[in-house]
Amino acid sequence: MNDAGFLFLFIAATAICGYYFRLLTSSGSIAAFIAGLIIGLGFGVKGLLVLGFFFASSSLWSKFKRRNKVKIEQKHEKGSRRDWVQVVANGGTAALFSILYLAYPQEIWFYGFAISIAAANSDTWASEIGSTSKQAPIFIRSMRQVDAGTSGAV
Repeated sequence: MNDAGFLFLFIAATAICGYYFRLLTSSGSIAAFIAGLIIGLGFGVKGLLVLGFFFASSSLWSKFKRRNKVKIEQKHEKGSRRDWVQVVANGGTAALFSILYLAYPQEIWFYGFAISIAAANSDTWASEIGSTSKQAPIFIRSMRQVDAGTSGAV
């Protein structure tokens, strides 16, 4: 099997496992496969390693103290399973940088890719870790305490 075939199977297996382990919805699994394929074509194994670290670490934080997060998820209608919208929001810019790299192979596109994954990673980690805080977060615009899980609260 050639390298492209291996990458295709690896990306497909990862997307299927994400669905099987209830980390992704069916639409999220399909979107993750497409994004992974684009990133794999553009940046190869090093791009998939960066993407894989983001997916694995964010998934672990999603499951961390899962019982404490159930009330927040019910209130905000956002579970720990990622759908296609969340996959595109977190991986769409990274996939775009991969396409740009394919069209214009310059190192700057990998920096953009890495920065976009870092931004998505920090947002996801902050949400997952912050929701376990014993203190109510502060809404950034009003500087008042709000319920945990409120977007824009820190």
